[in-house]
Amino acid sequence: MRVAGGNGAWSGLEFLAPLRSMRDDRDGKTLEGKADEPLKSPSSGAVRTAANTDHPGPGGYEPLHNVGGLDDLAKRISVSPVLREHLIWAAVPLLEPMTGLRDAPSDFRAFSGLMEREAHVEALLLLASRLAPNIALSRLVRSHGVWLCRAQVVCKGTTGERTQRCFRAVHSDAPAAMLLAILIAASPAWSTAR
Repeated sequence: MRVAGGNGAWSGLEFLAPLRSMRDDRDGKTLEGKADEPLKSPSSGAVRTAANTDHPGPGGYEPLHNVGGLDDLAKRISVSPVLREHLIWAAVPLLEPMTGLRDAPSDFRAFSGLMEREAHVEALLLLASRLAPNIALSRLVRSHGVWLCRAQVVCKGTTGERTQRCFRAVHSDAPAAMLLAILIAASPAWSTAR
């Protein structure tokens, strides 16, 4: 299933499972109402963050004050079995300098409305579409009981060439994998590493 919309971050996402089944998996039930096998929480090394990388930034890179917040939130999400609403709201102020979501009242109202309806996948897609540099969630697939989400960041180098970096996140919950991919791709420490 492809999600189409007016922004590149929306149009590139491919769901290899229907949206309804993702929501049903959060409750541990399939569409037919049968109990699904229990989801295992990922190991602590499944999610790569700037805190556990072996590739520090060049020249003694000092992270910004909110990098700790991004890393701490990513760790909280990685140990949580499912993504809760308060974790998404905790990401909004951390990503605010890159999204400007609160400066656009119509987008913030749309985001708030999606959160009230518990449409977490759609709210995360809206959040990703507002990020600068552009972060596109390009793939979301379930494999061996966990969700894998890939985020692509397109940047312009100092010479004007376009570069693309891919970041992946793994979690037992689809929206949690999406938010982890956004946080990892948005982390300034990761953008200078490698």
